[in-house]
Amino acid sequence: MRKFGIFVFFFFFCFAQLFSQSLTEGQKALESGNFQLALKIFENLADQNDTNAQFLLASMFEQGTGVEKNNEKAYFWLFLATKQNPHLQKYLDRIAETLSDESRKSIENACHEWLEKRIPRRQEGAG
Repeated sequence: MRKFGIFVFFFFFCFAQLFSQSLTEGQKALESGNFQLALKIFENLADQNDTNAQFLLASMFEQGTGVEKNNEKAYFWLFLATKQNPHLQKYLDRIAETLSDESRKSIENACHEWLEKRIPRRQEGAG
């Protein structure tokens, strides 16, 4: 049983390193101009609620780096990142200025739905 515990620990350690490396690899791909690889890595990590990847995706969409410029997508990913890192609010506000109130509300609703699907809520009464 002890060997199994060591295996599980090692597996999760390696798994965590893989995600850490993936963000680094995505940044390297972005810096070298391999935008499709960067986009793929960042989307995968952002979909797992990685704040850094969400921020980097938002930046790509806001600036049109390797993708078509899209402030709606930028706002979506940055809204999610800001939920975990309030220091990003000033960037979110900057993008918000480019969108209509209706667009912002629609995107924010989509973000809340996205979070509900991916972030399990604590059951009421659970301690």
